[in-house]
Amino acid sequence: MKVGKHTASVNCRNKREGKQRAAQAILKLLHPQITSWGSLLRLYGRGSCKTPKEKKEEEQKITELQNTACANRPNYAILNKLKEEMLKLRATNNQNSNSNKLMLENDSNRSPNLKCVDL
Repeated sequence: MKVGKHTASVNCRNKREGKQRAAQAILKLLHPQITSWGSLLRLYGRGSCKTPKEKKEEEQKITELQNTACANRPNYAILNKLKEEMLKLRATNNQNSNSNKLMLENDSNRSPNLKCVDL
């Protein structure tokens, strides 16, 4: 299997198993420090995987806020909840963007125009 400049060869019984094993081998080449699937999921997965019970509780809270609304008036309870959720999202996005920044030292031997990065 070849993905970009990464290649992997594995022994297998059929095509599907070969693809799976080759993909696992490439992941192992990319991340030799990772020893379990849980670590890989924490690295690439969504940070907040909620259980169905937690999701349902949040939906019920929002439904209760909708029931308190008056006709022809803004529902401040829902607006405040929306503001709270948007602030949480902003905080997680800021946290993720700070961790994804690449800091390069200024080196006179390197060209100032960086057009390609090898991964």
